[in-house]
Amino acid sequence: MAYMVMCGTPPAHCTGGTVATNAFLRATAPKAHQSHSDAYRCHRRYLVEVLGYEDIGNRVFRPPPGVNNGYLRVLTKKSRFGSRIRAGKEGARWMPKMRGRGGVIVGT
Repeated sequence: MAYMVMCGTPPAHCTGGTVATNAFLRATAPKAHQSHSDAYRCHRRYLVEVLGYEDIGNRVFRPPPGVNNGYLRVLTKKSRFGSRIRAGKEGARWMPKMRGRGGVIVGT
């Protein structure tokens, strides 16, 4: 497997698998998903079921009353959602894949 994807969901609510990561990610994102679409589904579930957002369209979410001044949240398209992490040189730890597009999501 060349890479995995982090979803930005707090570890207590993430449906991804636990992975060993480098020191930068250890405190914030110990779980990851097999694909971008799995990461999207996990974060969508977190928004709707845990935070109470309403799914009002393709990738568009309305917050519960009194939260975030009523601003809508629009997620990145499924094929690019999340942050890719790659296997380290020894293959035992995962680390950010920083080249090219994307970054590391550490919270929402």
